Amino acid sequence: MTESSKAAVLLDRTIVAVSGPDRVKFLQGLMTNDIRRLAPDKALYAGFLTGQGKLICDAFVLMDGDRILIDIATALVEDFVKRLTAFKLRATVEIGETAPALAVTAVWGPGAMEFVQYNRGAAISVIWSRRIGRECCCCGDHHRR
Repeated sequence: MTESSKAAVLLDRTIVAVSGPDRVKFLQGLMTNDIRRLAPDKALYAGFLTGQGKLICDAFVLMDGDRILIDIATALVEDFVKRLTAFKLRATVEIGETAPALAVTAVWGPGAMEFVQYNRGAAISVIWSRRIGRECCCCGDHHRR
């Protein structure tokens, strides 16, 4: 029996975008990783800190053209955006959830990397939703594993 690649939308994750000419300088002082290492084909894992150095959340950070995307837990989005906005001061940046909303998806199984490479930049159909009892974002059905 051959197993194929599978994908699941991670419904408990949200993408926040930071754009504007000061985005790199602004985020450099707020996260634990060096944002200057960010590249179009490379994600960074980092923590975001308060002014006192306490951890707000951990996240994956990606470059998407003229904006930086931050993948964080949905439950933390409202507080996270509020805190970033408070640190904004005179920085020329815009902070908020992406519009239209982007989905975070996990892909695994044989050929998963090829699947991602082939579909890069394209809308990917969801094979099934990982969360039992939640509606699938693409078709509205309740999928079970």
